[in-house]
Amino acid sequence: MKNIFLKSKHYLLYTLKKDLVLIGLAITLFIAACAVFSSLYIKEIEIGVWTNIIDPLVTLLTVSITIIVYLTNARKNWEDNLEKRLTVHFMYKDKYMMSCIQAFLTGTGDIRQWGQQIGRQMNGGKNLDFFPYMTLSDSIDDTYNYKDYILTVYLENINTLKSEIINNYIVWIDNNDKTAENIALNCGKHPDKSYSIEEAIQKHNNNNESTTTISKSEKNGTYIIQNKKP
Repeated sequence: MKNIFLKSKHYLLYTLKKDLVLIGLAITLFIAACAVFSSLYIKEIEIGVWTNIIDPLVTLLTVSITIIVYLTNARKNWEDNLEKRLTVHFMYKDKYMMSCIQAFLTGTGDIRQWGQQIGRQMNGGKNLDFFPYMTLSDSIDDTYNYKDYILTVYLENINTLKSEIINNYIVWIDNNDKTAENIALNCGKHPDKSYSIEEAIQKHNNNNESTTTISKSEKNGTYIIQNKKP
């Protein structure tokens, strides 16, 4: 319920800022239609059922549908204008081999290509052997107003992977929204479920005797990670 309220709040605020005049006009028409319907309904039916009841009801229904359609389009417009990020998972036989969490994404048209490029970068510049079928989903962060697209790539074989990835689940995280830096986490055994950033850091610390710490920007929700070793 809290998530639904936050989503509604954010896109309604966006709509108010963008189309205040149109919203005001729609509300005015809605109130006027209600007033007309009420005044005609309480009078004696002298002109006929259509004039006194059906016609005002149709008008009220039309205005209501118009408002609903407008708000639906406003929500879509709001979502389309959110900051976009891309999380890519690479799986082999139901195991997660490597993941890149919340990389910068310019637009939805380059998700597949950008996901493949990220995979090559994680694999030291070598191409990956994967099936053409991929899955794509998305989620909205209600607090920081960004949309995270989640792409899952299914590897056909792991012969071209680096030995580090063959032996360990590797997770990349964007370390700073102002630079191109990222941090690579070695999370040990390949899991059958992807890790959150917090889980990946905990696994990395346990497997590598490091003291990696994490903080989150209050401004836009980006992660700031420090990788320290004793």
